[in-house]
Amino acid sequence: MQSSKCIFSTAAALQRTFITPFEQRQLQFVFQSSRASSLCRQAPRLLSPLARQQQKRYYYVAGTNPVKSRLPQNDEIKAFSVHLVNEDGTLGELHRTRFLLDRLVKGEALIMVAEAEAGRPPVCKIINRKEQAAADREKKKKAQATKDPSSTVKNIELNWAIESNDLGHRMDRLKEFLGKGYKVDLLLQKKRKGRPTTMEEAQELVNTVKQTVEDAGGREYKEMTGDLLRQVMLFTVGKVQK
Repeated sequence: MQSSKCIFSTAAALQRTFITPFEQRQLQFVFQSSRASSLCRQAPRLLSPLARQQQKRYYYVAGTNPVKSRLPQNDEIKAFSVHLVNEDGTLGELHRTRFLLDRLVKGEALIMVAEAEAGRPPVCKIINRKEQAAADREKKKKAQATKDPSSTVKNIELNWAIESNDLGHRMDRLKEFLGKGYKVDLLLQKKRKGRPTTMEEAQELVNTVKQTVEDAGGREYKEMTGDLLRQVMLFTVGKVQK
């Protein structure tokens, strides 16, 4: 027993003597890395049912951050077969996923629109990326217009020799648009083969438009441009109703 104890003590002394502090830190790092890898492999089993359910809400794409609430597309779809949505929006037949992917042409994509449920494969549809992008932009534009009415721009044209009835109708439309908070750009110009007008009549028409804007609770968001009896632009915007 004394001999064994002596050998152990000698080995420990040699280790402390000949292994540098740097090498000791390397050995410690290797041990910690190995332990961390083991914990990572066990992590899925250590997650609670709630945590695992939340994790399913994210779809991981190699080399990127997790994309929340984004269903798989193209080769990301791992199901063997999927239901394909028809062009009229009805649910079509069951197809092999690989078969659909091989038939895609340039600019098309197979996207999942509904995840698999008990006894039912995922539901997918084929889209044209350019058309889908244009539709998304239009949808975003409409949503923005609903949120901010001043992003909607209306145009009204007037001629210097406009009759009083027509002018009244155009001013009613101006009030309507301004009442909704829209921007209204007015173009005043000479009409072909129209009757000659004087400078006083032109100035009176401009004054009528400005007074209508004021009565409707609107304002000019940009200075008037152009010359009377030629072409004039007025830029107005209504007050957003809260």
